Amino acid sequence: MTETEKQLMKQNEVLLAQIDALNKQAEAYTNELRLLREQVDFFKKKFFGRSSEKSVNTDGQLDLFDDDDSFRAAETTEEKTVIEEINYKRKKRVGYKAELTEQLPKSRIFCRKCHRSLRIVFLDSF
Repeated sequence: MTETEKQLMKQNEVLLAQIDALNKQAEAYTNELRLLREQVDFFKKKFFGRSSEKSVNTDGQLDLFDDDDSFRAAETTEEKTVIEEINYKRKKRVGYKAELTEQLPKSRIFCRKCHRSLRIVFLDSF
């Protein structure tokens, strides 16, 4: 073998070692990608899917009131009337609104377009 052939053989071995290392790295990335996709699917199902709903599907129809026996009991057609009596009268507060608004500042502001007087409810920003 000549010197160039030996160098080519060494380069070939180095390149094969690099290919093996890159193949192992690619396989690790593929496994990690598969794992991450499984996690995404799991969390999608957990977040958006049915979490605790378990039902028996009979003839394509779901039974909404399966657990509650009160819905199975026969209903009466008699109307139940409830009469509520009011035994008290409320006191009307006289002067309450004036008491609340007396501390508000009073001034006149005019419209910029038509120059008419405007009513101000609160004068916090002026």
